[in-house]
Amino acid sequence: MNYVKEEMSSIVTKKSKIAFKYTQRQSDGLLTEKILYALSDNKSKYLFNSIAIISDVGEQSIDGQTLRSPLNLTANQYYKRIKCLRNLGLISKKKSKFTLTLFGRIVYEAQKKIDVAVQNRWKLAALDTIEKSLPLEGMPIEERDRLITAILGDREEIKQILLYNSSHDKVNRRR
Repeated sequence: MNYVKEEMSSIVTKKSKIAFKYTQRQSDGLLTEKILYALSDNKSKYLFNSIAIISDVGEQSIDGQTLRSPLNLTANQYYKRIKCLRNLGLISKKKSKFTLTLFGRIVYEAQKKIDVAVQNRWKLAALDTIEKSLPLEGMPIEERDRLITAILGDREEIKQILLYNSSHDKVNRRR
């Protein structure tokens, strides 16, 4: 009986070590900070966005020369940026053509939301100011939703985030 317990303990320990190593390796390679840092470089962002736009249009992929020419990048600068995007798992290469990975598509969509938020930051600041000027219990959720819709207009991607948060707040207020 003790032999079985020791054997099971050994197996569980080995599996835990393997799971820990996998998780550690995964988190070491895909840190949010690394992705944001890579895309903070305008030329890398241009390369990433160009690949994304070509993929969206249905072209499926784009070659390196087409990507490199508008940026006036040296070969070394170009390959360094492409290597970084590939190592982060944002793009892949097939038959000398680049395309977004599924992970890259998600990052691209998140980046588009950030761009829309930046374009509308003064409207968001106005909403913040209104919320700060209210008493602690705030305004009724329905009123807040109408205000968000009135100020943001057709910016559905931002409204969805804010309206989701207000419905989430409604549930939390009831508790």
